[in-house]
Amino acid sequence: MKFCCEEFRLNFKMSGTRGFGVFSVGKFYKDKTAFIIQHRAMEPGAEPPPFTKSPLSLVSQMHIHYRPWCGTQLEEFYGATPEIMRPDLQIKT
Repeated sequence: MKFCCEEFRLNFKMSGTRGFGVFSVGKFYKDKTAFIIQHRAMEPGAEPPPFTKSPLSLVSQMHIHYRPWCGTQLEEFYGATPEIMRPDLQIKT
């Protein structure tokens, strides 16, 4: 698969693990492909700490349209490329 830049490739590869990841979940709003940047505080399956002094978000995410590293318009560059789809990683609300 061709990536727009090395940073996107590395962050896509990190999807689903501790740290930042970028991926797509397929068609979302007005038939546009949804892209998500996500941060996981812990490895999947790890036990959260029993007590923290402040609230702890284990997974946070937001939709993005442009690449934060190179500015590429994601829908235009990737569209609905099957290799980039990871709907299993999206936070279910």
